[in-house]
Amino acid sequence: MEGFGIIVVCTKKDYLFAKGCCASIRYFMGNVPICLLVDGDFDYSKLVKTYNTLVLNRSNIKSEELKKRSFGWGTTKMIAFFESPFENFLLLDADTCLWGDMTMYAEKLKSFDVILDSPCYTYSEKDISHWFFNVEKVRELFPDFNVLAHPYVCSGIIFSRKNVFTLKEYFEILDLTENVPGLFFPGEMGFINLMFYRAKDQGRLKVANEDIQYLVCDFKPSEMKKTFPLNGEPALTKAPTVLHFTGGVKPIKYDSTEYYTEPAIYFRKKYLRDSANISGALANAILKYEDLQWKYRMQMPYYKKRIKKLLHLQK
Repeated sequence: MEGFGIIVVCTKKDYLFAKGCCASIRYFMGNVPICLLVDGDFDYSKLVKTYNTLVLNRSNIKSEELKKRSFGWGTTKMIAFFESPFENFLLLDADTCLWGDMTMYAEKLKSFDVILDSPCYTYSEKDISHWFFNVEKVRELFPDFNVLAHPYVCSGIIFSRKNVFTLKEYFEILDLTENVPGLFFPGEMGFINLMFYRAKDQGRLKVANEDIQYLVCDFKPSEMKKTFPLNGEPALTKAPTVLHFTGGVKPIKYDSTEYYTEPAIYFRKKYLRDSANISGALANAILKYEDLQWKYRMQMPYYKKRIKKLLHLQK
């Protein structure tokens, strides 16, 4: 599709997953343009060189207010809607991997402004208040918005046109998140669902729902092995989708997991082959080292808090 590219959002913490995500894009979608939307100061030059990716970071964001207000968990990805290098794009979290060529969904952007996932379950009012936003507060602030009328989605996979929102609308939402604690959560998931579906209700956006996301945490390994088999290389048994290792499910190798993470591990290894011709035991050792670093970074904040608490109690 002309003017289409894929944007992968990453930080230093999830860079190990972003490399596998980009490898899966190249595997299934050839030379489709890729852009890294990067939050943080770390070396990602090898990934850029390996897959010839573009980069969006603090140094080249045009809007000064976006630079100030839209870097961080839950807001970095929002930059794509205003400063994407592509007029039409697929926006991916780093902890994802493609399973098939997603062009068939990109083509739908000729008729729609936004394409979201089609969840396999219906959220109750209690569920919405747990996963997305405070229902009572939203009804109070947006009385014309029908809270129960929409299929809310995990926002790790989104097809969109550029500039579907205005900066003014976005900053108003950010103001609300700052001034009304507990209104939206977690990250951007609550407010971005509200923004999409509110605009749809008002006739400002054409929003479609398609089966574009497979939340690994919701499925048993035995089922996933049949749906996403690896017979030396990926084998397609269903329409293209994106596997999302969200929440507590991450595609790491150093430790056992109750979930089926092999597809993402395959593409993390593929990146090593593509970037440095590394495979076999050495690839396994590198992944294990990366995973241990990841675990250390994720656990350090917890241990720092524990140490501070212990030191405070000893005073």
